[in-house]
Amino acid sequence: MHDVLAHNRRAWDRMAAAGQRFTTPARDEQLRDPLAELDPRGWMGGDVAGRDVLCLGSGGGRQSALFAAAGARVTV
Repeated sequence: MHDVLAHNRRAWDRMAAAGQRFTTPARDEQLRDPLAELDPRGWMGGDVAGRDVLCLGSGGGRQSALFAAAGARVTV
């Protein structure tokens, strides 16, 4: 199991060092208006407050923080 964890850690570190999009945390300005980042086309109806959101395969968890900032109940 240690080999798997070490492999995943190295892979994640490489992606983060390269600035891969999903390895970067949400920025403060994105957290102030999270739906502008999550749903620029308005497909979610403009409000997720109080909704249950399940984030599967969520990488660094960036979207989970944005959904929580928008008022959703989030499970990652």
